[in-house]
Amino acid sequence: MESMRAKIAGLRGDGAVTALARRWEDDAGRRNAPPLALGEPVALAGAYPGGLADLYLAAGPARFGEILFLPESAFAPMDAIDAYGEPIDDRRRLRIGDVGEDAVLLDLDSGAVIVYWFNYFERGWDSGVLVERASAAEFADTVAMGPGYAGLHGPKERQRTAWWDEDPWFAYLRETGLAGE
Repeated sequence: MESMRAKIAGLRGDGAVTALARRWEDDAGRRNAPPLALGEPVALAGAYPGGLADLYLAAGPARFGEILFLPESAFAPMDAIDAYGEPIDDRRRLRIGDVGEDAVLLDLDSGAVIVYWFNYFERGWDSGVLVERASAAEFADTVAMGPGYAGLHGPKERQRTAWWDEDPWFAYLRETGLAGE
């Protein structure tokens, strides 16, 4: 949790939002939004596990590259389903964000966070769970602002292209050392 808070404070202190917005303007037309947006810190009204409240107290609803954390008013219960439309398990999950058309889901009992791709079966994959972390704080720290970002769309070896090499947020993570490379 401390690492997550420190990274967000560093992004705010370093002027990363402004710098990345400027890069986005220079690269207009290729991306729909700047790669980083930190909202105003907000206290969540609900009680959620996994450090989600700490994330929102540090960053509010935010965007980290392709990861969009939603405002609390947009949180909604959501099942991770299989190819037949049946829930993959009996976990209670809440959609707290998006990665493009994929969902960022919080397990309401354990606090674990997954990125879930609903159409995984179209490629013959066994599971739609692309990324899983033990908590929202760990997800923010190691995926949204860390080396795990490159795995957002599943294991690198299963990707058609090395999309992360062209991603402006991952480029920033590499430049600043947050990607651990």
